[in-house]
Amino acid sequence: MGLIERDQTKIYNTAVVIEKGKLAGKYRKQHLLKKEFFFTAGNASPIFIKNDFKFGINICSDTRFADSAIDMAHKGTKLFFFPLNNSLPHETASKWKDQHLKYWQEIAKKTKNWVITSDVIEESQNNTGFGFSVIIDPNGSVTKSIGHLKEGVLTHQCLIN
Repeated sequence: MGLIERDQTKIYNTAVVIEKGKLAGKYRKQHLLKKEFFFTAGNASPIFIKNDFKFGINICSDTRFADSAIDMAHKGTKLFFFPLNNSLPHETASKWKDQHLKYWQEIAKKTKNWVITSDVIEESQNNTGFGFSVIIDPNGSVTKSIGHLKEGVLTHQCLIN
């Protein structure tokens, strides 16, 4: 789950993992955009473990950079969750509409991890959020997707060693 976190005098764009109502861990966005000047960048790439299964998280623009994902893969992850909020001005949204997928596929291939993304849908006067959510296998192939501007739920049964 994504949220805005205040830690004393600093503010972070954070994704948290909750298990049985308790905080199991958090990831703080590391690659901030210029317009996010009020946030503090995170500096850790934690991994999360559930039943000996290791996974990691990256947020929005972090997914354009493979450094955090590679670090987590070296720690044994098999899956990345990418919660996204790509609601952008119309022209910018159109420019990035198909570009994000390329970054996610490259991360999957470089790390040999599954990638699961979830993005927002918005069609407002100022912004568009195409809401393109996908499941990508470790070879970089899209196994399931929800098209642009469509709501839905993705499921996929896979074997992860």
